[in-house]
Amino acid sequence: MARRTADTRGDPVVEEAIERGHVGSDTAYDVPAMPSHQIAREAARLIRNAAKRRNLSCGCWIEAQDHPGPCYDGWKGNPPCPAPDGPHTVRFKLWAKTAGRTYIGRTSGGDPANLKYNPWGKAPIQRYDDTGAPV
Repeated sequence: MARRTADTRGDPVVEEAIERGHVGSDTAYDVPAMPSHQIAREAARLIRNAAKRRNLSCGCWIEAQDHPGPCYDGWKGNPPCPAPDGPHTVRFKLWAKTAGRTYIGRTSGGDPANLKYNPWGKAPIQRYDDTGAPV
C-alpha cells in the first residue's frame, strides 16, 4: 500500500515565517485575504501540517476580516462564524517543541482538565479478550 504524498502548499508560508524570525517570538504571522471561512480553514490545516513536518509547535486561528477575535464556526459550542462567505485572515505562531510544551504546562497549571482538548479525558473503550468476553 503506497503512502499518500504530503500536501506541501503550506510550506512556503511557514518557511517565510521562519525566515522572518517568528519561531518563539510570540508574534503572530498573518496570512490575509482568504476569500471565505472554508478556504481559511483549509489554509490553517496546511500551515499546521507544514509546521508539524518541521517539528515545530503551531498555534493557528482564523479571524473574519470585520469581526475581531478568533472565528470558530460553531466548533465545540462556540458561536458560528459571523461572516462565512466574507474575507478571513489566518494567524499563527510558531514555537520549538520544548517551548510549546512549557507554555501548555504553564497555562494549564499541569492539570489536563484545564486543556482545551484533554487527551486523557476520553471515555474508556470496552476491551475484549480473545474469546470475545469483556475484560
